[in-house]
Amino acid sequence: MKIQPGIRLAKGSGLSRGRAIGAALVVLLAGLGAVRGGGAEPAARGADVGDHWHARYQIVFCGWVLSPLPGSPGGIHTHGDGVIHIHPRSREEAGSHATLGAFFRSASARLTGSSLELPGWAPMRNGDQCPDHRVGRWRLWVNGRVEPAMDRYILQDGDEIRLEFAGE
Repeated sequence: MKIQPGIRLAKGSGLSRGRAIGAALVVLLAGLGAVRGGGAEPAARGADVGDHWHARYQIVFCGWVLSPLPGSPGGIHTHGDGVIHIHPRSREEAGSHATLGAFFRSASARLTGSSLELPGWAPMRNGDQCPDHRVGRWRLWVNGRVEPAMDRYILQDGDEIRLEFAGE
């Protein structure tokens, strides 16, 4: 915070310049907290029935980018284009049910917090080895940040998703 020249403390206020700056910061930060709802991030809300959202996705296995999953049915699906189309048709697909796990189920795959099973592939689990013999682990990257709840992640419009199994 830059103090503007010309701002002066009133004589006899009992505040030094440093304390005045500290008090101003407290007021400023408290105000920002009130605007943002107390500083906590709001819980993610999934798509409602009637919404039509999109999220790009990529699956990476030991450094190899896999082809997009083939087209799949349902309100949370893909056309085989590397995009998750999120337009729930019922309450069972909407809100907190509009998850990455639901997307993989629509594509006849299974995602858990520690594994992925794709059609025609053996399950790939945390602790399995990459071809270079390094022990691999799944990580879900959403918009450049690691997301711990892989299968329970609630999809958002515009997400950039990278599901990656990499050796450590």
